Amino acid sequence: LLKYCDICVTVNSTMSVEAMVFDKPVVCAGFVPLYSEAIYCESYKPVVECGAVRVAESMDDLRGHIATYLKHPESDREGRKCAVKFALGPTDGYSYQRIADLIDEILKREISQ
Repeated sequence: LLKYCDICVTVNSTMSVEAMVFDKPVVCAGFVPLYSEAIYCESYKPVVECGAVRVAESMDDLRGHIATYLKHPESDREGRKCAVKFALGPTDGYSYQRIADLIDEILKREISQ
């Protein structure tokens, strides 16, 4: 789904970082009362600081950011790369191997003790 979308519109969400893996622009609705503070929480703040997302403070901002990204989806690409690297690390498809290697290493340590 994210691979084929043009823009991800969300609030503070892991969905936004997942969209960035596919280099999709992200707009966070920062004016939604229940979620607006979450955009600047400790775990998501670095994503915002990387310049990976545009935060809409009003419905007009939301429309403007969407229009900009539709015309220029390459905008903020470097910020998205920064956020993906920060939040996810490598996205080479070999996470399963790194996890299996880590589990193997932990088991070997446990057995040798």
